[in-house]
Amino acid sequence: MLAEKREPRRIELGQYQQNLGLLDGSSLVKPPAEDPAAVASNLVKHLEQHPQDSEAREKLAAIYVEHYQRLDLAADQFEQLLAQPNLPARQAVHLLNTFADLHIKHAGDVTAASQVLQRIVDLFPRSAAAENAKKRMAYLQLELRSKKESKVLKLGSYEQNIGLKTRSGLTD
Repeated sequence: MLAEKREPRRIELGQYQQNLGLLDGSSLVKPPAEDPAAVASNLVKHLEQHPQDSEAREKLAAIYVEHYQRLDLAADQFEQLLAQPNLPARQAVHLLNTFADLHIKHAGDVTAASQVLQRIVDLFPRSAAAENAKKRMAYLQLELRSKKESKVLKLGSYEQNIGLKTRSGLTD
């Protein structure tokens, strides 16, 4: 009994994978990819029962744009969200900014994004959100340019040690 008090009782554990973060194949760690069509149909069924669920409607709009490339269906979802009664100003601004993001990212339409941001200014004229929307409208063209892939220019081959060569006539 005295020996057991001095030596702690050891519990044997099974063999497990070590250094999970260093594995080459991260497919072991990732969850399986969901089918966007199945997720969209589940969200539509859910929204039939719970039409006020903002999060589900926002996810559905994202699927419409990213998977189906249908910005018009996403616009309908955003309009339904914005038409909800007692919508907080913060939520409305978030929805309109997200909708402007979709116009820039997926449609590349600066005019439509500017119109969406103008709605923020019209709805909340003397707020910080209106000022942020005005600033963002000024930089929409830059946002559009940043979303596009830049061209890769392949340069020619040049001498590698340009600064390390010795000039002729000088001693080393």
